[in-house]
Amino acid sequence: MKKIITTLLFILASLSVEAANNKIYVGASYLNGSGDTTLVLGPGYVWGSTGTATKVKSFDLTGFGIKLGAIYESNDRLEISYTLIDETFVDGINDKSSLDIDYLFTFSSDDEVIPYFSIGIGSYKSTNPGADFVVTNADEKARGTSINYGLGIIYSLENELEIELAYRVKNMTGDELIVSPTTVEPSIEASVLHFSLNYKYMK
Repeated sequence: MKKIITTLLFILASLSVEAANNKIYVGASYLNGSGDTTLVLGPGYVWGSTGTATKVKSFDLTGFGIKLGAIYESNDRLEISYTLIDETFVDGINDKSSLDIDYLFTFSSDDEVIPYFSIGIGSYKSTNPGADFVVTNADEKARGTSINYGLGIIYSLENELEIELAYRVKNMTGDELIVSPTTVEPSIEASVLHFSLNYKYMK
C-alpha cells in the first residue's frame, strides 16, 4: 500500500508540473528543528505486564532535502520533496528519509516577496524509531505517514534564484513494530525550520 501511495504522489506531482504552463523550480533545503517521539508500548513491556504504557522521547533534528515544484498563474505552488533527516536523542541517532507533497497557498501576486501557508502529506522510513529498542527483525524498518503544515516566505533574487524561509510542523504516525517481547507504535511531532535555495525555470 505504501508503494502505491508513493507512486500516486509522483504521478500527481508530474501531472501538476505539466499543467503549470512549464513554470517549474528545483531547490535544495537545510532543515533544523526539534520534536518528540511518543512510543505506545504493548503488553509485555515489563515482564508479566498486561497493559500498555507510553514513553515520550525528545530529539533535535537536522536534515537536507531536494525538491521539484510547479508554479501556477495564481502564484500558488505544488512541490514534491525528498529529505534525509537525523534525529539525535540522548541515547542514539535515528536516521529517517521522507517523501512529501505540499501545496503552497500564496498571499501575494508580487513575484519579489511571496508569503504563503502550506499543507501536505507524506510518507517516511525510519531505521531506529525508539533509539533505545532493538527490533527483532534486522531488516524491519519503521514506516509511516505524515501531515505537514506551516508558514513561509520566498524572496526572489536575480537570475531566477529564490531564497525561502519556512516554519513547518510534521505530525507523523508510524506502523506498529514488533520489539521483543512487546510491540511499539511510534508517533512523532516535529517543528522544523527550512532554509532553501530555489532555481526557477520558465519557458
